[in-house]
Amino acid sequence: MGGSEVAKLRQQLDEICTAMHRGLHDYATVGKHAIITHKYELLGKTQEILARYVGKEQAFQEVLDALNRSEKANALA
Repeated sequence: MGGSEVAKLRQQLDEICTAMHRGLHDYATVGKHAIITHKYELLGKTQEILARYVGKEQAFQEVLDALNRSEKANALA
């Protein structure tokens, strides 16, 4: 269960970060603050779950990596 669960959590991190970026930069019908707050909370929960599999430091690094990937992908778009 560990390997596939970690892969799913990494994918979820990427999706959350992409949504956060869109919440900051795209048109939104809901207040941007509400969107970003919700996504940061979800990001934290996902990081906590990932830490159970890979440890706290690695989970933190995974979050940073996902944020960086999202920033780079959206800069190219």
